[in-house]
Amino acid sequence: MQMQQRSPRVNLQQAQQRRSAVICRTLAKGRPALRHVKHEANVALFVEPSPFSHISGMKNRFQCLIRNLREAGDEVRVFTPDPHAPSEYHGARVVGVLGFKLPFYSSPTLLLSLGLSVNVLWQLLTRRPDVIHVSAPGLMVFAAALYAKLLAVPLVVSYHTHVPEYIPKYTWRGLVEPMWSIIRWFTRTADLALVTSHAMKTELSRNACRSQSIEVWPRGVDAEVFHPRHRCAAMRQRLSGGVPEAPLLLYVGRLGAEKNLDALRCVMEAVPGCRLALVGDGPARPQLEQHLAGLPVTFMGMLRGDELSAAYASADVFVMPSETETLGFVVLEAMASGLPVVAVAAGGLKDILAPAAASASSPGGSSSAADLAAAAGGSCSGCSTATPSTGCSGTPFGYLYPPGDYAAAAQLVAALAASPELRASVGAAARAEVERYGWGEATRVLREEQYKRAIHVHASRRRFAWLAKRVGVARLLQRLWAALLAAATALVDGLDYAHDLRRQYQQQQLVTAAA
Repeated sequence: MQMQQRSPRVNLQQAQQRRSAVICRTLAKGRPALRHVKHEANVALFVEPSPFSHISGMKNRFQCLIRNLREAGDEVRVFTPDPHAPSEYHGARVVGVLGFKLPFYSSPTLLLSLGLSVNVLWQLLTRRPDVIHVSAPGLMVFAAALYAKLLAVPLVVSYHTHVPEYIPKYTWRGLVEPMWSIIRWFTRTADLALVTSHAMKTELSRNACRSQSIEVWPRGVDAEVFHPRHRCAAMRQRLSGGVPEAPLLLYVGRLGAEKNLDALRCVMEAVPGCRLALVGDGPARPQLEQHLAGLPVTFMGMLRGDELSAAYASADVFVMPSETETLGFVVLEAMASGLPVVAVAAGGLKDILAPAAASASSPGGSSSAADLAAAAGGSCSGCSTATPSTGCSGTPFGYLYPPGDYAAAAQLVAALAASPELRASVGAAARAEVERYGWGEATRVLREEQYKRAIHVHASRRRFAWLAKRVGVARLLQRLWAALLAAATALVDGLDYAHDLRRQYQQQQLVTAAA
């Protein structure tokens, strides 16, 4: 049999069809409205400071986000200012960018970056993301907005640090309003703005940010890493400075002026017999060591991994005086470790410790610090404004005191320190409360609901922008035509030399007719 040979015309037609198919696929890939139906997504994360070296609540959130996105099959690229960043993290590609330190905040790991780089742009062009997600506030938010505009990609901005509260403590108060202008700008520029608590959403909305584009990023905590079973006698010995039998208070976090840690002196002086351990480091440590001199306070420095888990579980009461928290991950970690929490009623802490309607009216919980002290077998006066947070069973799982009312804070701490039974019941309720929060569910909501909303909003904005351009061009053409007609009319009137003679003739005719 002779093999049939295909004609050159058939081969040419097939090649043209293949090229057309490639072009169609490429064009379809560039339309955000079509790409949201894919199960796997391509996410570009711009994070500053680095989630791999700078210790903060944001570190835990973004590391868990990266891990869960990768487990869902998504492609993830992380752009962060970190000179020692890993090349990849749980399969996500990590790209380091040039960073610099803040002049007024001495921390070797707190680096910011302009984020403008040919390498970053090339990475985004070669692997076009479905969503660009950038942490804020910082400088990379401007670069991410530029990249999103150039590539016509949805932009998600997540707000993690409430800088307007930090500015007066570190620099000139006059910079607060310009900072709010920047926050208002990126909440309007982003297709979706995420905050870490309802309290922060209210704060931004109250300061004229675009509330329609703001959503709360669900919170989460690793309830296995932070667990009461990590309680350790040797760690308690270290935390307590060699006096493990004394009631032990714990604070975990950055030692900075914004954390209001000076207030702990008032609490310690009002509750003699308690000991305090501070886990963490920061620029205010020298001043704090001087301020708390003479009190039974142990500065532990930075703890990580198993040591940090053991430190949480080995204490008795967790104290949080910071009024600038956008959420307060350390409070969630303490609750997961079975600790009762005494915190100030400010910022995102109210989201954790003041759930809906579970304040003074809960049938199973106390309504004041006085009631709490009475339950512990003591008495308390002048603290009726402090309120507990209660779980589903009605048992309190934490306590809030009004900002600045350190007497109420001291009474709450004293009542808990005096009653091991009360600490156990409140700690168990706290553990039960945080077991409802998981990073997997938080990432599912972000990935399947909030990212998709950003893609939908971006597509709607592009359609509206296209329509607005058409309407704008049509109006411009109408105005140009009207201007051209007016100019032509004026030109004709100017060239009409008989215009004045006709007017005189018409006036004479009117006079004659009247006579």
